[in-house]
Parts: sequence; C-alpha cells; structure tokens
Amino acid sequence: MQDTWKNYQFYLYVVLFAIGAVFLLITVNDLVTRNDAIIKSGLSLLSTGNWEYWIFAVSLVVAFTFFYLSLKIATQTKRFEDLISSDSKYTFVKNIKELQKLARDLGPRYGQQLNQAMEKWKIR
Repeated sequence: MQDTWKNYQFYLYVVLFAIGAVFLLITVNDLVTRNDAIIKSGLSLLSTGNWEYWIFAVSLVVAFTFFYLSLKIATQTKRFEDLISSDSKYTFVKNIKELQKLARDLGPRYGQQLNQAMEKWKIR
C-alpha cells in the first residue's frame, strides 16, 4: 500500500489545530485575562511585545481552520463508512459517484476499500 499524506491528513490537522489552540489560549491569557500565575509559570508571550497581536490573529485563524478541516475529514470518513457498509446493492450503486469522490478525497486506503466493495457487489 502506498503511503501518502492523505492517509495521515486527519492526524496532521488535529496536531496543527492543537498547536493553534495552545498559542491562542496563551495569547488570550496575555492580552485579556492576564492571569499572573500562568504568566509567572513561563507560559507567556509578553516578551514578544506588539507581535503578540499578530500571534493571536494567526493562531486564531490556524485553530479555526484546522478545526474545520478535522471536522470535515471526520464527517467524510463517517459518510464513506456508512455508505460502504450498506447491505443494499441499490444504495451502494445509487451513491457510487459520492463514494468515488470521498475515496479520492480521503486517500488510497479508502480507494482500495471502494474497489473491494465494488468487487463484492460485482460492479465495474
């Protein structure tokens, strides 16, 4: 099986979301709440000066973007699994275009699953 980044895109998106969320929480604490216990513990970006506003903006965009992408991949995977495990050939054939699109978007592992299901239902 060929390994591509699409096989790991969900994990990549979750990690990047977590990094964005951590920086977002740190900058929100520095700019809004100013909790001294957290600042004194070393979890602060106050030493960056005015750059902290840019870090806040970038981390906000990164966190929301990768949260959305993670959610999108999770819902696509669930939809693919629901359609591929259908007991009805009619349902499978009716949704074959959507399954092909989802398999292309999700990566080669899902393409192989689709090919196996097509062989099972004897569809070309």
